[in-house]
Amino acid sequence: MSLPIESRVTLSSDAFICDCQRRIWGTTSSPFNNLVGITRALKKKGVVWYAPDIEVKNKNSVFAEFKGVQASTTLAISRIARATNALVVPYAHYRNDDDRTYRLRIFPALDNFPSDEPIADTRALNRAIEAIIEPHPERYWWSIKRFKNRPEGEKKVVSAKPTTPYRDLNNPIF
Repeated sequence: MSLPIESRVTLSSDAFICDCQRRIWGTTSSPFNNLVGITRALKKKGVVWYAPDIEVKNKNSVFAEFKGVQASTTLAISRIARATNALVVPYAHYRNDDDRTYRLRIFPALDNFPSDEPIADTRALNRAIEAIIEPHPERYWWSIKRFKNRPEGEKKVVSAKPTTPYRDLNNPIF
């Protein structure tokens, strides 16, 4: 089965994502790089990929728990799903042991999403991300800025770089 997939990503360092974007559009740039284009695509029953764990610093984000730490999380997915009646279906791609191929895992659509509480929706998204990274936490992008910006009055959670690539999910090193 083949589906057209739209992406909010304009450039990716992940070879798998870049390859998919090239095959779909002939480039790594998305033809839908704004919310209007994404909303239009979804209303036409299109498929859109949107990274919920990339921080946006504005009124469209809140701090929601992620592995026991408050993390900046976008409200956009909840709002887009409400406006378009779209399902939110988490997926993951995992690099195989040969370091050349990937396994794609499609998770069930989020239940009761969007809810009447956008902040609760952000927590649901974070739980989905937690499930996605569970098999390979060492491969998660722990250094993204959503952990560096803190709620007012909270101490930074940035610590020294680990000596090994593994990061314990119960004691994340950011």
